[in-house]
Amino acid sequence: MKLESINCPNCNSLLEVEDDLDMFFCKYCGAKVILDNKERLKAKERIRRYQRDENIKKLDNDVKNREIEYKERVEVLKEQNKRRKQFLNSFPEIILCVMTFMILGGWGLYYLVGKIKEDNEDKRVQALYDVATEYYFEGKYESALQVANQIKYNADISESKAGDWKRSKATLIDSINKEIGKKPELIQVAEKASYYEWKNYKDVEYEFQRMGFRNIITERENGDSLGTMLMKADLVYEISIDGDMSFKKGAEFYDNAMVVIRYTD
Repeated sequence: MKLESINCPNCNSLLEVEDDLDMFFCKYCGAKVILDNKERLKAKERIRRYQRDENIKKLDNDVKNREIEYKERVEVLKEQNKRRKQFLNSFPEIILCVMTFMILGGWGLYYLVGKIKEDNEDKRVQALYDVATEYYFEGKYESALQVANQIKYNADISESKAGDWKRSKATLIDSINKEIGKKPELIQVAEKASYYEWKNYKDVEYEFQRMGFRNIITERENGDSLGTMLMKADLVYEISIDGDMSFKKGAEFYDNAMVVIRYTD
């Protein structure tokens, strides 16, 4: 039996439940949790976002640790160079050997500093590329393009890696632009506007997603603003497509039309 990770909607605790359960109780706060396909998708999306944020935090910590390690190594090498100079002044007869050793040590320091800087720059560029790629696969093409255009590298990175990143960035931006340049497709609405009123807003949102609409917004209104406190929660009281609140069954809209679903609190 496979397990899947979700967050409790009441206390936000991370839970592991069997993937075929439709209902269970949170072991931390005791809240009753009912899952449908849409809730599972949202739960998994929250986990993916949480894991992505944790990966970025871990990456930042790794970079900071590398910088601390680099500074410590530089200080050690500086101290070693100082001792070499003292040794050189004390023993003139081995000046040539000491100078040779210092040259080699200086080259080693130069190589170490360059390597650390290159690794840090490579990690920074990789993090931006990962975020842009994730936005791309989520269908958030404008955000993906904005992040992809931020993928820039400085002189600390080697020519070979710079060439690799240049090709990867160009390929990603080309794919994003192709998606952005796609012509919107017409969709026929399955039912008229009044059909969706007083239904659960999650069911309505899911139905419009199945029809192919990509820009769906849900807005909650409390009972006071609607003039009653006896109204059942989570029911659709108004729905519009590109501002049309009285669309008919079979009406055609583009798939990027703005769908606004307002529901009761």
